[in-house]
Amino acid sequence: MMRSNQRSARKRNNGGERNSKQGAALPLDIIQQILCRLPAESIISCSCVCKSWYALIHERPFIQQQLERTKNEPCQYLLQSRTGAFFQSLLLLDIHKERLAEISFKKMKLPTYPKLKLLAFYIVCSCNGLLCLAPKEKMDPVLICNPITKDCLILPSAKTVTGFERPCKSYHLGFHLDSSSGNYKVVREYTFTNNAASNFQLISVGESSWKVLSGAPDVVLEQGYETPIFWNGAFHWKISEVDHRNGNNSCILALDLSDEKFHTISFPEDERNCPRNYRLVDLGGALNIVEHNARFLKIWTVSGNKVGGFSIRLEHMYILCVPPRSLLQHDLICQLEEKSYLMQVFRWENGIQKCRLVKFCPAIARHLDLSIPGLPSLYRVVCFKPSLVSPFVASLALS
Repeated sequence: MMRSNQRSARKRNNGGERNSKQGAALPLDIIQQILCRLPAESIISCSCVCKSWYALIHERPFIQQQLERTKNEPCQYLLQSRTGAFFQSLLLLDIHKERLAEISFKKMKLPTYPKLKLLAFYIVCSCNGLLCLAPKEKMDPVLICNPITKDCLILPSAKTVTGFERPCKSYHLGFHLDSSSGNYKVVREYTFTNNAASNFQLISVGESSWKVLSGAPDVVLEQGYETPIFWNGAFHWKISEVDHRNGNNSCILALDLSDEKFHTISFPEDERNCPRNYRLVDLGGALNIVEHNARFLKIWTVSGNKVGGFSIRLEHMYILCVPPRSLLQHDLICQLEEKSYLMQVFRWENGIQKCRLVKFCPAIARHLDLSIPGLPSLYRVVCFKPSLVSPFVASLALS
């Protein structure tokens, strides 16, 4: 009886060894295809399985393959609470799966700045899974990080630029991949106290200092935390409507990254067809001017190029069905499907500003509340597609 049990045990052990060898013998390219189809968060967990998987997941071809797959997937959204209780983390929202996950700041890798408080930063924008973070009150430091891999890179200080010792009044940051060079670039527009003229700096991730840009037209840009929209190889800022009242028909200032030169885009000459109270929004990779108030929503599309000229045409006009007394403002975030949009609606409740996410369906003239448990009462929303791109690898493009 004992010998029989021993033989059975040996068979089980031999079977386990055969299965282990068969699993180990699975071709690496098959493993790569399987891993690449997982969510980025799960891929990071899989890198702990063994050394070969870790090496595979951190290779550039695998990172690029995973990045290409995300381009065909629905966008997710990073939410940063504007109330102090939630500043220690970000919330990753998948609307299609109605799933909310927390991304903690505490595990972000900042070896050279261990005392840097990420709680004091806000999300500027996202590109290929990388975030650009900046302080709310100061111009430095600017961070490029991947919230999934926890890698974080600190850009050089703007104070390295000659003449930058003067007090800064306001600034805007833009961050995107420059396809003409293959480098990730950050642009900064800023104004000094007692001077409304805009100044510009540019840096590629991995460079040691900012470059001062000259040749910008004499225009006044909209103030606040509006992020420039990247489209057609250029950053685009909204020109202040004060300039329009002063006879300037230009509505958009653009910086082309391929030659680092500025140009403007103008409204139609007929002022009756010009938008009022508008924002620049990226809808499906296109540059759009979104005009809205409590009653209607107008979407204008910008098309053309520097050589053939630009045109602005009214694409859609929708009547909104929001009770005016309960509405503070509404911001169009992105286009969900062909005929629906994600909007963030702000309102006052007992003297406290709050917001909610709604799906606006023009065909049925309705706002559908997205009731997802765990959302804070007030937050900033940034479109985001998780990836494995590291800011340190991005900086190697210059080497």
